[in-house]
Amino acid sequence: MAYYEGKEYKPAEIIPYYTNTTAEGRKKAPYSRTYKDVAFDMFKHPMSRDVGKSIGSPAIKQAIKSLLLTHLYERPYQPHIGSKIYHYLFDEMNQVTSDLLQGEVKATLMRCEPRAQIQEVKVTPQYEQNRYVIRIIFSIQSQPDSESVEVVLESNL
Repeated sequence: MAYYEGKEYKPAEIIPYYTNTTAEGRKKAPYSRTYKDVAFDMFKHPMSRDVGKSIGSPAIKQAIKSLLLTHLYERPYQPHIGSKIYHYLFDEMNQVTSDLLQGEVKATLMRCEPRAQIQEVKVTPQYEQNRYVIRIIFSIQSQPDSESVEVVLESNL
């Protein structure tokens, strides 16, 4: 007990600080992060009247689609953002082109989207419609289950 001017004061309770390196810190749940982005459909939030947001895995799906559909050097002052997948649209539709597309998709997502851990990329050519369907299976660091997104590439001739 401490005394100050005749009054009795109790010392403050000391709460220990735990980190992941201590045994107590490892028992706690890991930090989970919520990812946010502006929604592409630009809807108006009913309460705040601000532009709507996409939150969580829809935000990452939206970012993956925009990365794959953006050409390199298309964004000013950010020349590294985008992909070269449009170069393969006018090549012959065969397994070699599908494999090249798959490699380019993986390289683009590894380079530009660190939030998603890519598990699998499937490229399916649709010969009658003259297009490719790219299915990407990924997981997010803050969520245990995996998500998937499909991107359709077609030449508009």
